Amino acid sequence: MADSTQFGCDALALVAPASTELLQMAAQRGHNLGSITAALPRLLDQYGAPLLQAAMVEAIMVGTGRQVMTTFLLIPHAAATAPA
Repeated sequence: MADSTQFGCDALALVAPASTELLQMAAQRGHNLGSITAALPRLLDQYGAPLLQAAMVEAIMVGTGRQVMTTFLLIPHAAATAPA
C-alpha cells in the first residue's frame, strides 16, 4: 500500500510540484495525510494540473496545508479560466 501511495505522490509531484511542499506542510501540522492524498488526484482530474498547482502555491503562501483550503482556492482559479 505504501508503494502505491508513494507512486501516486511522485506522479502528482511531476504535474503539480507544489504538492510535495503542501503535503510536507500538512504533515508538520498534523493534518490527515490520507484524506489529502486521496483528494489531490481527484482535484487534479477535476481542475487540471495548472489550476491545482496555482491553488496549492496559494495555499502554501497563505500558510495552510489543508486540502479543504486548496479546494476552496481552486474555485476562483477555475471560474477565471472557465469559458464564457
